[in-house]
Amino acid sequence: MILTAATALAQRTDVATLANGDRITGEVKRLDRGRLEFKTDDAGTLYLEWDALVSVVTTRIVEVVSEDGTRRVGSLVPAADGHIAVSTPGGTDSVPLAV
Repeated sequence: MILTAATALAQRTDVATLANGDRITGEVKRLDRGRLEFKTDDAGTLYLEWDALVSVVTTRIVEVVSEDGTRRVGSLVPAADGHIAVSTPGGTDSVPLAV
């Protein structure tokens, strides 16, 4: 799975929640092969393994491309473990993460 931000000039308002309960505010840059690239103001760019995360939420529009080539464009909302949920005008689609 590949996830990329659809906008070049985005504010850092995305939230990554770690398995230990810590929340990090920043900007989702990319999720590829189970590794999240997450840019923060204070800690620079973090590379987080998906299994260390509980959720990633963004109100910005992102593009999610599944391994089969299916593209989804929307915001990220909380999802079940091992999934990412893309909210689109047509509804919410839960996509399993490939590690």
